[in-house]
Amino acid sequence: MGANVIGPWPSVQLVSPCSYYLLVLLRLRPTLDSPPLFAETCRMAARPSPPAERCFGTGDPLMERYHDLEWGVPMHNDTGLFEHLALEGFQSGLSWSVVLRKRETFRAAFAQWDARRIARFGERDIARLLADPGIVRNRRKIEATITNAKALVALWKSGGTLDVLLWSHAPAQARPGRLRTWADVPTETAESRALAQDLKARGFVFVGPVTMYALMQACGLVDCHFENCPVRATKARS
Repeated sequence: MGANVIGPWPSVQLVSPCSYYLLVLLRLRPTLDSPPLFAETCRMAARPSPPAERCFGTGDPLMERYHDLEWGVPMHNDTGLFEHLALEGFQSGLSWSVVLRKRETFRAAFAQWDARRIARFGERDIARLLADPGIVRNRRKIEATITNAKALVALWKSGGTLDVLLWSHAPAQARPGRLRTWADVPTETAESRALAQDLKARGFVFVGPVTMYALMQACGLVDCHFENCPVRATKARS
């Protein structure tokens, strides 16, 4: 589009036309009575909106990658689901960033989350883990992970999978309403309570309904990305 001459100042030209409301504002506001001020107003109108904020992790590269590429992505791999189940238990009382920074060390310490190997861990392994500064050294959480590995092996022997068990408790609607802030996100739901009860009945421990809802968020059983989250915007475009 060619240059346009606007208003009472023939010398002021716009390479790109500004929004019509600015022209109306110009007519109504005599204080905008100089070409420089008018030009600055147009530049302000042309500035892009601030980028949408992530639900969490902005400013921390590791947390940003986890939020953008992993959190809320549907998972159906028993090893990956078991890892998340264990790490959610270790995270209890701590920030997720603490656990995420130790994830690779956790993998090495817990046999790459091979449940069959972990189920055979004994007192020597527990002592080794308690001496490992690269993980969360909490005896109850370590013992719970071994107990859960045994429960998972028993589930496999019965012909079940952790994938089928967990996803059988996914809600019919993945989004629990319009989410703008964490105040809009539930800490537990009827589905997470049912999942916790089901897992406990099968011998799993450290699987309360709040922890299970965090697991459901992480593994994509529910979608808790905020309305203005860039990841949600990307999903909407795909």
